[in-house]
Amino acid sequence: MKMWLNQFKSKKSLVLCFLGVFIFGGSFYLFMNHRMQEEKRKTLEEQLAFESSLVEKIQKEFDQAYIDNNQVFLAKEFAEKDLNELESNLKVYQDKMSEINDSWHLLGEKTTTPLQPLKQAIEKPKHEFLKNFKSIKRKFYAQNHLNQLFNEKYLYGDTINKNVVIIDSLEPKSIQMLKKKYVFDKNNPFDHVIQEGLNLAEEQLKLVTETKQSIEEMFTNSKPNDKATIDNLTHAKDLLSRIKNQKIVSQLNNRLSPVEAKLKKEKDEKQEKIKQELETKAKETGGTVEKQSDGSYVLKSNDGNTTQSGTNTQQSSPTESANQSSNQASNSQSSTQNGSTNTQPSQPTPQPQPQPTVKYTVWYTASNPADAQYNLLTGQKVFNTEAEATSWLDNYADSLLMKNITSSSYGVSTYIG
Repeated sequence: MKMWLNQFKSKKSLVLCFLGVFIFGGSFYLFMNHRMQEEKRKTLEEQLAFESSLVEKIQKEFDQAYIDNNQVFLAKEFAEKDLNELESNLKVYQDKMSEINDSWHLLGEKTTTPLQPLKQAIEKPKHEFLKNFKSIKRKFYAQNHLNQLFNEKYLYGDTINKNVVIIDSLEPKSIQMLKKKYVFDKNNPFDHVIQEGLNLAEEQLKLVTETKQSIEEMFTNSKPNDKATIDNLTHAKDLLSRIKNQKIVSQLNNRLSPVEAKLKKEKDEKQEKIKQELETKAKETGGTVEKQSDGSYVLKSNDGNTTQSGTNTQQSSPTESANQSSNQASNSQSSTQNGSTNTQPSQPTPQPQPQPTVKYTVWYTASNPADAQYNLLTGQKVFNTEAEATSWLDNYADSLLMKNITSSSYGVSTYIG
């Protein structure tokens, strides 16, 4: 019996020992688990705080990217480094959101519930951030690529310079590449300005191409051909006068030098032949051959008559011409009959009919009916020249564009006054 009591006491002690270990282990586990949860909660709060400050920073960068609150035109000081920094911050923002979501799932609902509003506030602008960044990036590169077509910036902030000149090396494929790369919305003020800039570059390049073709038609195997005439040279010179890029003008003028030399040689040869003909005639009839300021030659006879360019056409001397005019005037004014003078009644001078005056007018129709106050009807504004009307209308449309007011149609037409 005593032995059995001893065995029972031993087993009881062992059970109590195990129970103590279990209770201690459970308590220790709960303690450690609570501590880990607390650390995770603290880490999550730090992540949320960092992400919240990053959201504010990104929003500020978006605001600074534009010239004003309308968020149409980029700020003048906005550069590629600012775009890269904005993109980098957005990537950090997305990565941190992934970390927050991972940490979130490791915590219980009781721990995360108080943090739910902050997490939602951080997640909310994600879609808008990505959309805005895509728009800014597109505008930045569209503006930069357009400005690279000219020697100066066409678009700088909301300032449009329509006096820009295309670069010397501009090719049609550069313009076509931009038109294909960027899809433009005519009702979007920014896109409208970019499209007008491309049109300006295209017009200038088209004129340069037309001028080059006009010049090259006068050459065969690098030598002037039969098309190298004074009329074609004049036409090429007229086209050249309309090109804005003076370096291109200088290059094309040099290209025309052989044509000018050919025509000068032909003219000199022709004048030399005329001179010889006049000198031969001077020996026969008397007189002298004189060279005129335009390079031509005339034969002046001893009686004051002149013969031009080797022809037989003669001009009366000034005295003879005056006498003839005087006699004709006397005969037309009166006639004598039976010793009396009868004055002929003068014919009434027909009065010129007033001719209608052709002027120019403009019209403008806003895209949004709410902006109808800015509409212009034909005849409301009248100008003397088409250039004046076009310039005024361009400035009017640009000023409204800065207010986000676009047009469905506008233009210049003739106006009979």
